[in-house]
This record gives sequence, C-alpha cells and structure tokens, in this order.
Amino acid sequence: MGAEGGLPGVRTVPVFPLAQSKKPVTQNNNQPGQGKVVAVIDDFNTRLFDLDQDGTPDLTHGEVILRQLKSHLPGTTFLKLDIGNVAGRDLYKRLEDGSIDSPQERNRLLHENMETIFEQLNRRLDEGERLDAVNLSLGSVYDIEMMTLQTVSEVTQVPLSKENAPQKLGEVRQQLFNLAKHPHQEERQAYYASYVPLLKGIEGLTKRGVPVYVPSGNQPDEVNPFGLARGAIQVGARDKEGELLPFSANHGMVQRFARGTFSARPVEGGYDLTGNGQAEVSFAEVSGKGSDGNSQQSPLEISGTSFAVPTALAEDLQRK
Repeated sequence: MGAEGGLPGVRTVPVFPLAQSKKPVTQNNNQPGQGKVVAVIDDFNTRLFDLDQDGTPDLTHGEVILRQLKSHLPGTTFLKLDIGNVAGRDLYKRLEDGSIDSPQERNRLLHENMETIFEQLNRRLDEGERLDAVNLSLGSVYDIEMMTLQTVSEVTQVPLSKENAPQKLGEVRQQLFNLAKHPHQEERQAYYASYVPLLKGIEGLTKRGVPVYVPSGNQPDEVNPFGLARGAIQVGARDKEGELLPFSANHGMVQRFARGTFSARPVEGGYDLTGNGQAEVSFAEVSGKGSDGNSQQSPLEISGTSFAVPTALAEDLQRK
C-alpha cells in the first residue's frame, strides 16, 4: 500500500494469459533473476505518479512496482496480472460509466477478479509451470473499513495487541473462516469474511512453496487481510538508512522490513525509481512536458509499504 488513489490497488491488458509465460525469454546467466518467474498482481490502469511533475500522471501503481522488480531482478520473467480487468470483466470501465454504485459492490467485483487470478496461478502450478514468488502490493478497501488490530479483534472476538499478534494469527484466521461458513446479517462481518476465498487462493500457492509478499499497511496498527493467509509474508517499510518509517505498520504480524521510500529523479536517459542511478523509465514514456532530464527538477517522493514489498521479494530471491 502506497500513496494511492482511485481503485485500491488495480488494470493492464486483460489478465496476462498465463500461456504466454511459456514463450522463451532471452536470459543472461549472470543476472540475479535468471530463470525465475514472478507474478505481479496490481492496478495497471490508474495513473497516479507524475514523474516529470507537469500535472499529468505518468505511471500506475502497478507499473512502479514492476519497474522496481525489473531493476532488482534482471532476467526474471514477470506475469503482469491486472486485478481490474480479468477474463473480460473490466472493472475500470464499470467504474467510469457509473454502473457500480457502492464500495461494497466494487469490493465484490474486485474480489471476484482476484479469485480468478489466484485460480490461474494455482492452475499454473498444477500444470508444472514455474512460479517463484508473487508480489501483491494491495490491502483492504479503505472506504469500507481499514482493518486494524482493534477492528479485527472486534469482528473475530480474538483479543489482539501488538505483542500477541503472532500467537493469535491462526486463531484470527480460523474465526474468519468460521464467519464465511454462515449467512451474515451484519455487514461488517460479511466484509471481513469476504476475504476468505482470497486467503484460500493465497494458501494454495504458499503451501506449495511459493511465497506471497504483501504490504503491512500505512498505519502503525493496520492489518492487511491478505497477510492473514498462512505463509503470506507481510512487509513493513524502512528508509534507506534502515530506520522504521513512522507510517509503517509495525506489530507482530509483520515478518519482514525493507526499504519503502524512494526519490524518483531524472538521470541520463530517463527516471531512476530505485536509487541505483539507472533509468527505469525512459523520458519517452512520460507525458512530455518537463521530460528533458533537467537535473534541477525536484525528486518525486514515492513512499509506502507497497514499495517495500518488491524490495523484500527481490532481496529474498537473490539469495536463492
């Protein structure tokens, strides 16, 4: 989760056909991502980040994540999966034409798309295809309710604190699964239970050794519902000096911390998103005005636990 707006984490081309991953990709055997396959589930439609600061956003949330990963893991094959456009179900179009009339309806359709994505990824494993990790830089729907230790405790009736969260994680998960088995008259319980099919989809991957990395959240006591899945890795954010960022969730459910703040600045050939001095985005890809590589342009700060996720994922894959 980062400095986001629009659909909470979401478009690309329709869900990237998994069969395309069978096509050979030219690899450099010296590259750290050599031969690996990573799925990136995100919003590849809503442009949010104005790199050249001309008033016209240039990159989506998903593209920033993907460019980070490509920079960290050259030689990797990436499956670009857009949660807003799946199997012909174009959530973005429906949002634009006003046919979705509530956050609850949007959430239902979003979850339906994500269920299909997880089904496809699990089918990929069934068919013997490779998948090394999943980057899921998404969280709960804030305009319904941001999940926190307190709200999760209220809904599940499991006492939670910053200290006991790791020990209570399994109990919380089980209570959500119990809620999902019964009809709900209480809207709040129904919303929390709506994540259960997605937790099952994540667990289908993690139980077969595919790590799924998720952001911990951008409030100190926030709980990412996807992080309640067994085997999911919740990632909190630190600055480049390794200090905890004040907005980052920081409780016992957070297993991993990584750098989650970057300054996008012009360098030779384009914009550096990761601080490595290389252009991850060419000048030709931005909207145009101010895209002359002017080194005096103020850097665009990109911060959030969303952006700590690809950092952590890449660090772990590089060790394997």
